[in-house]
Amino acid sequence: MTDAVLERSAYSRWKQYASAWEALPVGKLGDTMRTSGCAVTSAAILCAASGCDLPEGFDPGMLCRFLTANGGFSINGNLQWYVISKLVPDFRFERTETFETKVQRDQIAKLAAYLEQGYYVSVMLRTPAREENGVTIPASTHFVAIDRVENGIVYMFDPASSHDSLYAAYRSAYVESVRLFRKGESPKEETPVEYADGTYETTDRLNFRAVAGLEGEVLDVIPDGTRLDIIETAGEWGKCFWNDREGWVCLQYCKPAIAMYTKGLYCTDGNSLTIRSAPSAASQAVGYLQPRTVVDVTKISGSWGYCTYGEKSGWIALRYCSSNSGSADTGISVRYSTGENRMRLRAAANTQSETLTILETDTLFTVTEIVGDWGRTCYDNLDGWIHLGYCIRQEEETPVVTGDVYTTGENSLRLRAAATTDSETLAFIGADTLLTITEIAGDWGKTVYHEKEGWVHLGYCTLVKATEPEEPKDASLWPAGVGQCVVVATGLNIRQTAGTDGKWIGRAAQGDVLQVVQTEEHWAEVIWQDGTGWVCLGEMGTPYLYLCGDVTLDGAVDAGDIKLMEAYFNGVALLEPVQILAGDLNGDGAVDLADHTLLTEKGAQAQ
Repeated sequence: MTDAVLERSAYSRWKQYASAWEALPVGKLGDTMRTSGCAVTSAAILCAASGCDLPEGFDPGMLCRFLTANGGFSINGNLQWYVISKLVPDFRFERTETFETKVQRDQIAKLAAYLEQGYYVSVMLRTPAREENGVTIPASTHFVAIDRVENGIVYMFDPASSHDSLYAAYRSAYVESVRLFRKGESPKEETPVEYADGTYETTDRLNFRAVAGLEGEVLDVIPDGTRLDIIETAGEWGKCFWNDREGWVCLQYCKPAIAMYTKGLYCTDGNSLTIRSAPSAASQAVGYLQPRTVVDVTKISGSWGYCTYGEKSGWIALRYCSSNSGSADTGISVRYSTGENRMRLRAAANTQSETLTILETDTLFTVTEIVGDWGRTCYDNLDGWIHLGYCIRQEEETPVVTGDVYTTGENSLRLRAAATTDSETLAFIGADTLLTITEIAGDWGKTVYHEKEGWVHLGYCTLVKATEPEEPKDASLWPAGVGQCVVVATGLNIRQTAGTDGKWIGRAAQGDVLQVVQTEEHWAEVIWQDGTGWVCLGEMGTPYLYLCGDVTLDGAVDAGDIKLMEAYFNGVALLEPVQILAGDLNGDGAVDLADHTLLTEKGAQAQ
């Protein structure tokens, strides 16, 4: 067999439905090249386009047969891209990347950048289910090979059609991810990627094998987007537990993820806890921990932690423990505020316990015990725990002051020593009594009655006179700056010039991303279609735009936004709808780990 280089005229015409290979099986599920050969065909086109030395007679059919005979398809029929280099050694798969935007011009710029960096690119399109002529067409995926980018047009080789322009044939909303390849004309020493124990997320459907290596028996297939806790590594392979079984996965198809638990000291709750041989409730018990026992967790697997106590070593369920990273402080009385976050009050000091209620933004509460990062408080007659890492400690010398006047109306109320129902009763306040409130904490107000200072529950009072509100903020004072901004208004008019008298040229919808190039008082100039236009930043203190990634809504993308998003993932904070709009960096309608990765990158660039 001699090596050859194919002419463009040959590979540019390759289609998955060509008669020479349309009937070849793809994987073991009964699919053929005609029905499911787009990935193989696009890969074959890129191999030929790269100019690599190819086996004589190379075409999509040869590649498909080789992959079938050499483990190139998973048991679900998915192409194992790295196997291609076994047939074409100079052509290697590097990685998968998910698109961070659904905006067409941003996608074009990204694809052009990949090509400039020397990558050969296959694009995965995911089309949703749809109705055509009364027939439901199910959702599907499709792969095309990118040819070039010229004058803002992305040219492609489509294995399923004669179209050659990506965005003329497919909507930008369908562009989901890319597979990136390089030509290895001059092999060089490369530093191997070092993988460490920790939490990962799969970036594709992934074989779960009995041993590390492609020769390992496939025990199961793990879905895309699954979190795995790697407890041991061997090169590019990681050991983990999946469906109560131990096995190995290739970490090339995973990305680091945020762990719900971290290594460190933990304290068991008021019950004894079983030590098990594996991180599964179905595994064998090897010992027990007594209530209120502190152990050092040295490995994490999901919600399980590995520890040694006495002569016993094994796994414990961390949802029945509290973080003990700091010594417990009891018998204290410290004031905190939820600040700009909505926080969960939980039954125990961990993110797995029951949510008792939600503390809204700017809610004051008193902490009477601290264990690690958690504080114990009583709110709405509910005793529970709140994560203090996302709250603000209140200094005694700077109380929240007000001058509102309330009346007790038809009720007789207790004046209490603290803003809780279980604190000491200082006095009884009769009906129709006027009270001047000097401080508000949640549903409680501080007042002085018969020379005694204490707290009354404002839920049973009626506001008589409120302090004068501040003047509405001018729109120019609200955080909207240069850069990518998300529209939070239900709709936003685009005008040719700044001002309400400017000619209307379009309208952006809620959730659309606009690139702001400059601001001028109440208005911002944005990129719109083939030029620019102007939008109003907001009115009467209500902003219409926020910077993408500004989850805290403070006008900057920084570490505070990353911290709040982590609090949201970890179940200790909630996000308002407008915060979700600002945090949905990839535009898929949700705030998830993909957005956290993008936000981390954006925050690093802003430093």
